[in-house]
Amino acid sequence: MRLFISYAHEDVKPVQQLVDILRAGGYEAWFDMRLLPGQDWQAELLAGITACDAFVYVLSPAALESDWCRWEFAEAVKLGKPVLPVLLRKSAIPPAISRYQYVDFSDGIDLLDVARLIGGLANLSVTIPRENAPPAPQKPRGLPAQAVMGDHAVGTRSIVSLQLPDVSYVLPAPFEWCDIPAGWVTLEDASVSGGSKGGKFHVRRFYLAKYPITNAQYRVFVNAEDGFINAKWWDYSDAAKAWRNANTAPVETGFAGDDLPRTNVTWYEAVAFCRWLTARVNPSSPRWFGLSPNNAITITLPTELQWQRAAQGDDGRVYPWGRGFDRRRANTEESGIKQVTPAAQYANGASPYAVLDLAGNTWDWCLNEWGTDSPALTGANERAVRGGSWNHNQLVATCGYRGYQYPDYSNNRFGFRVCVDARG
Repeated sequence: MRLFISYAHEDVKPVQQLVDILRAGGYEAWFDMRLLPGQDWQAELLAGITACDAFVYVLSPAALESDWCRWEFAEAVKLGKPVLPVLLRKSAIPPAISRYQYVDFSDGIDLLDVARLIGGLANLSVTIPRENAPPAPQKPRGLPAQAVMGDHAVGTRSIVSLQLPDVSYVLPAPFEWCDIPAGWVTLEDASVSGGSKGGKFHVRRFYLAKYPITNAQYRVFVNAEDGFINAKWWDYSDAAKAWRNANTAPVETGFAGDDLPRTNVTWYEAVAFCRWLTARVNPSSPRWFGLSPNNAITITLPTELQWQRAAQGDDGRVYPWGRGFDRRRANTEESGIKQVTPAAQYANGASPYAVLDLAGNTWDWCLNEWGTDSPALTGANERAVRGGSWNHNQLVATCGYRGYQYPDYSNNRFGFRVCVDARG
């Protein structure tokens, strides 16, 4: 079956993954058409719509505002093509198809949704009467999503790198990856507290989440059918499995509010969240029909080295924003707020690479074991924590301060953020 995929530029990454699913299922998805400058784009797109067996309308706020998407939809209706609406992001449903059932991927793509999509394609029945064709611009503005600009093809696999996964179709905002270049980090000697002696280490390029994981984002994991309750996210160690068996439901967050950092999270839970999110965005996972593992990525907690590299950069600064403490730039004990603040509140406290909340608000769990600096997930020894919290003073909110805690510990001062290696 030949499918024409109508989508907006802004949605190219999750749409590419949707296309991967369809192609793996044997469907011929007309997606990366590579329209060139000088071509009659409307004629080429119309030919694709005419040749398709079904029109997959990927709905999002960007798609509904796109002249090209509205024009493609109108032409599909005029040609009598069966239309399968797919809700990629929360948005209004066009009146012409509001009465028909759609596949909802707005909370992430899972196996049940994929089954509905495949089932919808196998039993197409949504053919909109031609007289109900929606109004559309005769000459759409801007570029169609399938256009090629120079050597850079919008919608081709070359720009949909799985090294930097798009989690925006899984987790609500705010979420953004910050590109942290390779460089050097000097760890302080923590041997007096049972930690490693430190030293100077090279850190290769990686990406770090700009914000800590919020209550709303963690709730997706907790409520998902394949989330917190799924035993496979906890099978990375005997200690993690034992913790999960004794804790069948998560402790409530310390402070309510969708945009507040999720607190009361153990290290075990933070790792399980990372493993679940990896499966949600990674098409090499079994739930993505066994596609090629060559582009596999792994979302993890940052190591201490990565965390400090993102916070400090190359100039040895004491705090993410500079050498001197400023209580207007971080939620520490000195702020007097006495609870967590929204993840994006302290924009003026950004690190050299635009990462926020690396000083105060909540401690960030780190991947590595205290004392050995091993990133292995096994064992029940203490794990490193960084950044201080709303209930700690400026001395522990420095870029270099090293802390630790047992992996089964949680309170309203501990949260986490996620990381991915630039090489996958």
